[in-house]
Amino acid sequence: MRILLFAASILAFLALAPSSRGQDVAWQRTYDSAKQAFAEHRYADADKAYQAALAQAEDFETGDPRLSATLFGLGIDYYVERRYEEAEPFLLRVVELREARPTPDSDLVKALLQLAELYRATRHLTKAESLYRKALTVSKDLPSADSATTATIYLDLGLLYTEQDLMHDAETAYVQAISNFKNAEGTARTGLGFSNLNLAQIYEAENKFSEAEPLYQQAIATFEQTSGANSSNVATALEDYARLLKKMDRKAEALKAKKRADEIRRKSGS
Repeated sequence: MRILLFAASILAFLALAPSSRGQDVAWQRTYDSAKQAFAEHRYADADKAYQAALAQAEDFETGDPRLSATLFGLGIDYYVERRYEEAEPFLLRVVELREARPTPDSDLVKALLQLAELYRATRHLTKAESLYRKALTVSKDLPSADSATTATIYLDLGLLYTEQDLMHDAETAYVQAISNFKNAEGTARTGLGFSNLNLAQIYEAENKFSEAEPLYQQAIATFEQTSGANSSNVATALEDYARLLKKMDRKAEALKAKKRADEIRRKSGS
């Protein structure tokens, strides 16, 4: 799941783009260089380029979106390197700049979510929850509300509550995530698979086997569509489903599911 969330963070980073109006050529060149280095996992080079772009962006007019884009990129770079204390002030500043704009927008949502992820990674869970909730409120109020974004926030909240053993809250969040993900398209539907899987695990732990089974089946089907029939996500869902079937004394079916999972693991080396 960390992989899924990290991918969402990268998409947020790429989407937090500056305005094209009056862009300074030197800044654009430096900023693009930083993005390229980051995409190639050359984080030290990305760090230097973002710092240079930031020095240029600080001279722009107040509210220029190029400044927040540069700050966000640098914050993401440090986050990926797990330099959380260094990332925090940059991400906080992005949130501050985005909140100062006349009308909240999707860029504010992305900034709030990335800062929430940082606090989750550093176990400041109360702060993380507050930011997820704030992002949810802003997201729902946007003129062009995106069900996939709303669903992802609910999934993040579900994970946060699961980590704290707040299973009732986690269940509520996952149910909301599933409801919103059903309207999503493309790769965003991978989140539907994880939401089904995580909710199934909760029901299994509560011995609600009849409620868990269709969720495991839906998770497998969704992962097959979004990740491929032989993906590690499918293998994980099959392993969990096999465990459930064994508890339900359906040993032949459990063996079949486990055998398929093992074959996927063998082929992929995972």
